[in-house]
Order: sequence, then structure tokens, then C-alpha cells
Amino acid sequence: LYSISSKKTEASIRAPLTQSKLLWALLFGSIVLGEAITWQHALAVFILFTGISILLWHPERKFNSLKDPGVRWTLASAILSAAVAVADKYALGFFSVEMYGLLAYVFPGTILFLFTPRRGEDVAHLWKTSKAHVLLFSVVSVVTYYAMLKTYSLLPISIAYPLLQISTLVTVVGGILLFRERENMLQKAIAVVLVIIGSILLKLA
Repeated sequence: LYSISSKKTEASIRAPLTQSKLLWALLFGSIVLGEAITWQHALAVFILFTGISILLWHPERKFNSLKDPGVRWTLASAILSAAVAVADKYALGFFSVEMYGLLAYVFPGTILFLFTPRRGEDVAHLWKTSKAHVLLFSVVSVVTYYAMLKTYSLLPISIAYPLLQISTLVTVVGGILLFRERENMLQKAIAVVLVIIGSILLKLA
């Protein structure tokens, strides 16, 4: 669904809509996992949601209605993304982080491997020309996923999931510092302040 929404929806519209997964995770965490949600907690998540949405939103673009297929795909992707996070949190109650991470990689990897022969030449070319990049990306992906699961195992999903989305802030700030992406600086400054406030409130909630 994420891939379809990326194809059918402009990034400047899709990115903010995707952040609705913060609100869905809060809701699912309460319903499925029975996590208690205080008004301070809900306020913190809403501020984070607002801040990240502002961070990703382009002022010259307008949101389309729900009649737009791309918008519907994006919302469906956001809902399932939150549902997967809740499922991960629930499953970690029965497995160690290491075992669950292994299973989560082995099964999809096995299924995808069945399609590899059809793309054998492409895979061989990629491995030959970009072996270092492939290995680096693989290692970083594994470490990132492990860190995410470890976070889920230590914190309620309604706190862990929003905090993990702060990576968006790192990406934007990195773009400003490294690539001099200085457009809409006031918008970005407001968003950064909101994300920081939301993070602090979430920790105190």
C-alpha cells in the first residue's frame, strides 16, 4: 500500500497524511493493548503529529479530498503501518527481540527469494556494481529494525511509536545543514519547535 500511495500521490501531499499513523497508533494501542491514554499523552501525540506534518507540508500544495484514490491509499497505508507496530508490540510479549527480528526477516526474505530468479541479471548487476552499498544498506536496515523492536519492548507503543517518528526531524535538519535546503525556513522552525515540545510532553505524560 505504501508503494501504491507513493506512486499515486504527490510526495508533498502524501508525507503529511502518512503522519496520521501517529493518531492511529494511539487509538490501536488503547483498544488492542489496553494502554491507558491520558489527556496529556493525547495532547503530546497531537502536537507531534502537527509538528511533523508541518515539517513535511509544502505551502504551495493543497490536500485533495477523500475522493482522490491517492489520498485513500495513503490513509490506508498509515492505518496499516500503525496496526503493524501494534502487532509487533503484541508479538514481542511471546518472543525475544532477537528471535522475533529473525523471523520477521526470514519469512519475507524467503518469499521474496522465490521471485529472484526472474530478476537474476538485475540482482547480479546490482551486486557486481554496488556490493559495498548493498552490504552497508543491509547492515543499517538490520540495526535500525532491531533498535525499533527494542524500543517497542521497553516502552508502551503509544509512546514508542511517536518517538520513533522524530527521525523525520533528523532528516529535515540534515537537509538544511548538509544540502543547504533553506526554503520555507519559518515553517520548518515552527515545526521543529512543535516536535521538540511534543517529545518533551510525551516523555512527561
